[in-house]
Amino acid sequence: MNVLSALPWWVLVPGTLLVIATIAFLLRSMFEILLGSSKSQAASFAAPLMPALGVLFAFMSGFAITAMWGGHTAAELTVSKEATASDQLAWAATARNVDTQSIQTALVRYIDSVVESEWPLQSQMSQSLNRQSADIKNLQQAVRSSASDPTVGQADAAALINGVDDLSTQRAARLGASKSSMPLALFIALVVSGLALCLNALFVSVAGERRSRMVTYSIIVVVALDLAVLLILAGPFTGSQQVSNSPLIEVREQIITGQMSSEVLPN
Repeated sequence: MNVLSALPWWVLVPGTLLVIATIAFLLRSMFEILLGSSKSQAASFAAPLMPALGVLFAFMSGFAITAMWGGHTAAELTVSKEATASDQLAWAATARNVDTQSIQTALVRYIDSVVESEWPLQSQMSQSLNRQSADIKNLQQAVRSSASDPTVGQADAAALINGVDDLSTQRAARLGASKSSMPLALFIALVVSGLALCLNALFVSVAGERRSRMVTYSIIVVVALDLAVLLILAGPFTGSQQVSNSPLIEVREQIITGQMSSEVLPN
């Protein structure tokens, strides 16, 4: 499922529609051959099941989509908090007697490692990222070394320590969020319930008129679209609908352009 969820939406949507429609047409052809003169009787048995199967699929798909979107929202909030912690640490490093250049350089290197190295690996569920990377360790050492300087004020030292600790906490939260994905069992249950709904609709319309067949085809389209949306939202850091790292990049740009400096910038 990870391979499917990593595909862009413009591949998933038509691909899912094609697969579901192909299966539906094959099943319809098979039913017409197998049922023969019993088409009307099969339709009478299948019709009462339509509301129950429809409600079941709607409930399960609605629950899954809501849960997946909630996971995306939580991951976005985590990245935003990590960027905020980086911003606060960068400003704390501009206090008097603090080694601003050392801390901000280590912070930029940390953000670079997150954007260039960690971000691509987060989309691969098989890859495990350590909570303590070399860059976050170097940043912590630079901060604690500067905070232990006796010439640094107590409040400024506390702001530095709290800032780097908060950044480390938010990084761990992001790594935890990157491991969240839609359970395979839930997706299989959704596929089975969706196919059951399509199959039952085919039974109902197998002896019906063109209008009833159009209703069946619309059900197939809805099922395919729901499954495609679930694959698109399967993980917060996979596929085309993934969490952006732009908040971290913005902090990096502010640091390297000198916007976070102890010097007063001219208007």
